[in-house]
Amino acid sequence: MSAEFLIDCVWGEEPPAGAVNGLVSRLRRTLGGPESVELVAGGYRLPLRPEDVDTHRFEQLAGQARRELTARRPREASCRAFTARRLSCRSRGGCSWSGSYVSGRPS
Repeated sequence: MSAEFLIDCVWGEEPPAGAVNGLVSRLRRTLGGPESVELVAGGYRLPLRPEDVDTHRFEQLAGQARRELTARRPREASCRAFTARRLSCRSRGGCSWSGSYVSGRPS
């Protein structure tokens, strides 16, 4: 994201002097070091792998659950679906869902 976007989102039109550098420095300390936030042309980037992003991990687990179900392994499918759902709930800060994870299986 561009430095201008960061400034606009966090401070609006009147950012303090050195605001972006201070923010990026704190973020790097929080995330574990200088390599955790990369400086790129026009802004900053978090170098994430797909498995670091909950959405990608959820899709991977849901796909595994579908393959297990297709292979007639409902227990394994249910375990994968449960793990995917738990990840989804964690990402959203809570979960109110209840019921069976795999169609046709009791809750």
